[in-house]
Amino acid sequence: MQNSEVKLAPCVYCGDDTRHHDKVPPKIFLDEEFYSGVASVPACYKCCQGYHLDEEYLACLVECAKCGTVDANAIERSIIKFIINEKPLLFEKLSKAKSPTGGFNFKSDSVRHAVVKLARLHAAHQMNEPLTKSPTSVIITPLDSMPFGERDKFETPPSPIIGSRAMRIMSAEVNGGYFTEWVDIQPGQYRHLTFVSEKIFSRIVLGEYLACEVAWE
Repeated sequence: MQNSEVKLAPCVYCGDDTRHHDKVPPKIFLDEEFYSGVASVPACYKCCQGYHLDEEYLACLVECAKCGTVDANAIERSIIKFIINEKPLLFEKLSKAKSPTGGFNFKSDSVRHAVVKLARLHAAHQMNEPLTKSPTSVIITPLDSMPFGERDKFETPPSPIIGSRAMRIMSAEVNGGYFTEWVDIQPGQYRHLTFVSEKIFSRIVLGEYLACEVAWE
């Protein structure tokens, strides 16, 4: 049967109408046995392709940081091991991100681009509307580098203030879709939390190593 009846929907990244979809999250961040049942949101082919290399780099960088090396033989996730072996330019880029002291640098346009993309995916999925404008703030840091108080705040969604925008949204949302607990898509590999306070927040933890928070007014 032809797919002609598939309705157009706005791409969560650019807002253009599309029949294509993107996985939430993209498969590169999950192991194969966790692919089934992954949600999707409308996303045009051009945008998905535009983010692909940055997503690949981020997934590989997190795994290299966890293992402390860019040596593919020491990498635990098979898909990441394969990618590093097959892509010498990516290997070179990962090598440049490794500092002489052994740490890895996550301060790059590629990392920020991929993290904001992931945050948009989750915000669109949870709130059912695309956030195409630029975020107000982006935080990307290893979990272990966060002071205890900051990490505790990061892990816990705030309670809404009575009369606030968040409380009004909660009152309108019967199932609490805008205020959720952490969603553990793959234990130890990928979890996220999207909620509304005075801003829209999307928090993501990759590999139980990298903490990410993106916020929109």
